[in-house]
Amino acid sequence: MDLRLPLYQTQEGELNSFALNSIYFPIEKPQKCFHPLFRQLLNDLWLAGIFSYHHENKLYLVFQTSSKNLLEVINNQLNAFIEEHAECFPNEYQGKKLNFADFISTIELRLSSSHKNFTIVRSIIYGYLRKIYGYKKGIVSKEESIIIYVHRVPESEDSYIFEDKFIRQGVKFMFEVTPKGRGRIWFDIVTHAFKLDEQGTRSLSPHEMKQESHRFYRKYSALAQLMPRSRYNRLMEMLNTLGIQDNIVIRYYTWDKDKQQFEERVIKFVKYLNKLT
Repeated sequence: MDLRLPLYQTQEGELNSFALNSIYFPIEKPQKCFHPLFRQLLNDLWLAGIFSYHHENKLYLVFQTSSKNLLEVINNQLNAFIEEHAECFPNEYQGKKLNFADFISTIELRLSSSHKNFTIVRSIIYGYLRKIYGYKKGIVSKEESIIIYVHRVPESEDSYIFEDKFIRQGVKFMFEVTPKGRGRIWFDIVTHAFKLDEQGTRSLSPHEMKQESHRFYRKYSALAQLMPRSRYNRLMEMLNTLGIQDNIVIRYYTWDKDKQQFEERVIKFVKYLNKLT
């Protein structure tokens, strides 16, 4: 049985290219500055409904809505970041309030011809999926990757296994583009164990679980190694909880600086049915 199913895919050729905006945003001292850039700035933009990725001194982005307020958000967030991390930018960026909306350009990234382009687009799509499907009551979204934890085991938020340890199961999204420009999204179940201590919540490796409790490790293993039919049923249950059924529609906006208006973009992934074997 193919555990990646159900598979959602676009029409052939629909993702030969991906339209998005870009802003020149040069970062000096990358070893020092990339951590706040990705952990702070990009996350703040994500919370505001701007899905972005930084690569080779350019900030690539799309908008969740067509609200012009988001252009103000861009200016405010980028200027505040420059002010807070002045050492990360060239001298001409320091001590000024820049209007980044005046420098936004619209580009088309071809996906099949460049791994760099694919990485940029994948990151933006993951940000979109994480916001649309993972930003709900009772559902936890992991920021580092597109993992959305749908169930805590047991399911009650106040119930823990063995006092300070608990297990979460969730859905992992995966994305690819075929050489003929067909976009694909598929899923799998992830099972992770966590421990609460004085520093907060941290994940446990299998070795650490065994050291903590063999009984706890056996419970984790039983959930992580579900038989194919049980795994499929659990996956379908989680997708239903997220509201993912026959289609996944990515609807976003780019800003056309010349027309001074937003342009709507729609990518539709349709469920591809395949029998279990």
